[in-house]
Amino acid sequence: MTNQQILMKKPRIGLSAPSLGPVRLNAPLQYHLAGWLSLLLVVALLLFMSVAKFGATHVVRGNIDATKGVLTITNDFTGIVSHLYIKEGDKVKAGQTLLVIKRPNTQYLAQQQTFFEQRMHNLAQMYQLKKAKHLALLKLYDHQYLADLKVKEAESELLALANQINSLKAQYSDFKNQQTQVIKAPIDGIVTNILFYKKQHVHAEQPLLHLLPAQKKLQAVLYVP
Repeated sequence: MTNQQILMKKPRIGLSAPSLGPVRLNAPLQYHLAGWLSLLLVVALLLFMSVAKFGATHVVRGNIDATKGVLTITNDFTGIVSHLYIKEGDKVKAGQTLLVIKRPNTQYLAQQQTFFEQRMHNLAQMYQLKKAKHLALLKLYDHQYLADLKVKEAESELLALANQINSLKAQYSDFKNQQTQVIKAPIDGIVTNILFYKKQHVHAEQPLLHLLPAQKKLQAVLYVP
């Protein structure tokens, strides 16, 4: 055998090494679960982004206004709120009493009060005397001891005194009304924004409260920066 043949039959060590078969690496179970959960999370996020609507939240200022005018209730003279019959949110009817305002007791008002009371007392006494005189004259007339003219004169005096008393009563009533103002609701509505409290001193033409007319719609007025 020649040297060339010997070299050709030399074993190929690298090619004749034993085969170990296919190699497979097994991952732990928790890795598989983490992978599936991550996939589900990505899918859910994509679905949410495809259907969701995004918006920013801002804090704005505003108020609620009526679509038609709100009435402002005022008073006629300076005084003290003596009675309050309503509170905010109350529904009221036209003509319903809301509050009462009285003038403060001054020396002049006290003198006027005394004058009217004394005058009424004096006229009442005079009327009783005139009435007694008239009855006495009627008895004399019935017995024909007195002429008809005297009876008619007494009746005229009694009637004049009665008219004077009625006139003074009317003046006294006006005087008392001037010392007290009863404020009533001009329309049906809802009481809002009471601007005073009971026993408070208020001035003439001072806004006291607001009255929202019934059956009126409200609208929101917002001030967006």
